[in-house]
Amino acid sequence: MKEIIFATSNPNKVFEVQSKFDADNFDIKILPVPKPFDPIENGETFLENSYIKAFEAAKKTGKIAFGDDTGLCV
Repeated sequence: MKEIIFATSNPNKVFEVQSKFDADNFDIKILPVPKPFDPIENGETFLENSYIKAFEAAKKTGKIAFGDDTGLCV
């Protein structure tokens, strides 16, 4: 089974993303990034901050990683 790191320390987000994958059709396990994980999110956009988190998670684990940055928009 392939493992992909989700650059978040929120276990609810990890569960939500993993639940989108049908275990019969995908051989993928989504894992949270190991703690401590607190990259400096100094991007100017959600995309830039997502990239920062994914890049740091990949460096930390040596695995493929992705990140999100939803922020709060009003």
